[in-house]
Amino acid sequence: EVRSQLPWADGSYVKKEVDLRILELLGPRTVDDLVPKKKGFDCRSVDCFLQAKREEKPQEKKPVSKKKTPEPKQNGTAVIQENGFPDESDGAATIEELMRTRAHFHKVGENYMTDGYVTTPKTKELLKKHVEATGGKVITRFPPEPNGVLHIGHAKAININFGYAKAHNGLCNLRFDDTNPEKEEEKFFTAIEDMVHWLGYTPARITHSSDNFQQLYEWAVELIKKGHAYVDHQKVEDIRGFDVQ
Repeated sequence: EVRSQLPWADGSYVKKEVDLRILELLGPRTVDDLVPKKKGFDCRSVDCFLQAKREEKPQEKKPVSKKKTPEPKQNGTAVIQENGFPDESDGAATIEELMRTRAHFHKVGENYMTDGYVTTPKTKELLKKHVEATGGKVITRFPPEPNGVLHIGHAKAININFGYAKAHNGLCNLRFDDTNPEKEEEKFFTAIEDMVHWLGYTPARITHSSDNFQQLYEWAVELIKKGHAYVDHQKVEDIRGFDVQ
């Protein structure tokens, strides 16, 4: 029993500790302890105790009456078990199956149908252009910042973005968010690509945020000229704690 409960423990130390506890409980051996007994046993060592347990006849087990398992309760689309957790026995075998059967996202161009989606007078017009540009195809992206190796949270994002696109015959781009060159290294770019392939996905395109720096700069200049933006030369220390109303 001790060995099964503590398989990692040193057997000699365990035996010494158990013998010590038995000695404290029953006291030292006497002459009577050395006389063999036909029935029962009076052991003060682990080996003797285990030998006696092996010689015992197994007792017949009484049949245990089976309790009727209560029917699981329905909670929306999920089946809630007696322990309060959802029943996942009929879950998806792959991430693609999960994204296809359980992730009920809006269709391409129907963003405005999502609860809380902010619309403007041009929303439907812009979404219509989006559908035309994409051909109505699902297009997602995985946008890591190449300043370190990926962790388990990134693996989840990779599977959701690539898996959802794959489940709906769409495309998923690998878009490097290389906006902080001081912390980025070439080895991180390579490691991220390797990890995406290792998880079984191939990006439709590999792009970089820095590819759009010139366009972003021109848009910023235009916003400043129109009075919708301004240049702030303050340092972080100057604005820390400043409450913007």
